[in-house]
Amino acid sequence: MLLALTWTLTCLAYAWRFNRFSCKTFSFLWEENGQSDVFAGRIETIMIALLLLSAGCIWIKKMRWFALAGAVVMISEAVSETCMPSAKYPGLYWAEWSLRYATVPAAILLFQSWEKARVWSCRIMRVAIAITFLAHGVKALLGDPQFIDYLLVFFRRIGAGSLGEPQALTLLNMIGTVDLLLAAHLLFVKLERNQMVLAWMAAWGAVTALARVTYGGWSSWHEVLIRTSHFVVPVVLLLLVRVDFEVGRVTQKCK
Repeated sequence: MLLALTWTLTCLAYAWRFNRFSCKTFSFLWEENGQSDVFAGRIETIMIALLLLSAGCIWIKKMRWFALAGAVVMISEAVSETCMPSAKYPGLYWAEWSLRYATVPAAILLFQSWEKARVWSCRIMRVAIAITFLAHGVKALLGDPQFIDYLLVFFRRIGAGSLGEPQALTLLNMIGTVDLLLAAHLLFVKLERNQMVLAWMAAWGAVTALARVTYGGWSSWHEVLIRTSHFVVPVVLLLLVRVDFEVGRVTQKCK
């Protein structure tokens, strides 16, 4: 249920952003490929419709697989961002957004009754979380200017004193290193030994999502919802791991 709710919120926030501010696919078609604004606008309208459809289909048993249409829209955005001449990190957009479009197959699988569905759902969540943290870790180590701005504005607004750009870069290097180490730990160490890692990832995902409001004000609320998966998916995986771990311990005691 949590994953389904996360997917619905993500799709609705994307649809609101597209309707309010347009989307990257529109810009790619119109500005970079010379398509008419009418054609690009129609594609954008279709994308909004698919997002709204996807947000509702995840809750309807016989239509659940149609919710994958929203993932197609998000992948289209990643393709458009990657192909834009202004793209600063073209190889990272797919990775840093992977948690968003991986949420829907993970949610659909959790609703299924066949035996391996839960296992595959956990695998998808595990890989997507790790890839997202890897991508953000790399961007932090590269000194992404947007990340620096987030840190400078955050420290100024919470009244924690003045933070200069050199200090922000040092902090980003620390954050990036931690992100990479935790992602590697999640990928290569048994899941039951990653409970504290997942708890940290959920907390840090919430902090980085809320940083959009700290930076852009309450008008950026949709940017937080778009990143709902960044903190909810680690929580869901953590809960599943704990349940399986406790069941396993009980089973061993009963043998």
